[in-house]
Amino acid sequence: MSDLLCRMILVDHASRRPQWDALAAAAPFSVLTPLDPRPFASWDVSALAAVYQIGAGPRRLIDVIPALAGLHHAKARLCYSREQDHVLIIVEKRERTPPDVPAMLREIEPLAPAGRDLADAETPWQLPLVDTAKMAQPHRPQVQQALPPGVRTLVLVEDDPMVRSVCQRILQSRFLVFEVGGSLDALALSDRIAFPIHVLVSDITLPRMDGVTLAQRWQERRRDARVLLLSGNPYAGPTSGDISFLQKPFLADELIKCVTQLLQPAAAVAR
Repeated sequence: MSDLLCRMILVDHASRRPQWDALAAAAPFSVLTPLDPRPFASWDVSALAAVYQIGAGPRRLIDVIPALAGLHHAKARLCYSREQDHVLIIVEKRERTPPDVPAMLREIEPLAPAGRDLADAETPWQLPLVDTAKMAQPHRPQVQQALPPGVRTLVLVEDDPMVRSVCQRILQSRFLVFEVGGSLDALALSDRIAFPIHVLVSDITLPRMDGVTLAQRWQERRRDARVLLLSGNPYAGPTSGDISFLQKPFLADELIKCVTQLLQPAAAVAR
């Protein structure tokens, strides 16, 4: 399995653009490069936002996770679609935190050094396509890479961007959350990640493949995975120590409680 790469962008309110422009001009080369926000609309980025590429090009995802786990003034969204050859990391101001552009820049700078010389002249909105024919035969990933101590990963599958955004904001305080918009994207991500994914949180009503089928396919790939299914309708399917269900609407504390309870009996490491 080849290393999964990531590209990183900073997204902030347009009113702080002059501050970012001034800091970008004074920062080391290629720490921040201004970008057009429109190509990122599918990930709920406003066309009026101030958007910057972080670093000169892609890095190995596993190399930036320690820095992402240490963000305080900023937060990170990890967004993936199977049409991308990388995870898009969107760095934003953390909610309920006073805006502090210099402090955010200090947290962003460790993300900027290039992870490898890829001779990459592409801008991150030019998304190279994955050869989907190579993904026709699902395979179980070889989990080889170790996460930093205390980091728990979670894949959130929801096709409604607004619901996905709300759930992501709730879960990000406890987990490193990967956002995907559908079941096939989730399975493609699982096949490309070589480190543990501790929990899958998925809506049941999804296009092309429902969440129950996704849970089955997911656990075929990652035998010890924990799964939380969400739906606005009652669920009559099986539950166990590995699979739980939470009916919408729910409170933030209820979602956190369900996910943490799933992990408590986990004696085995997620694979």
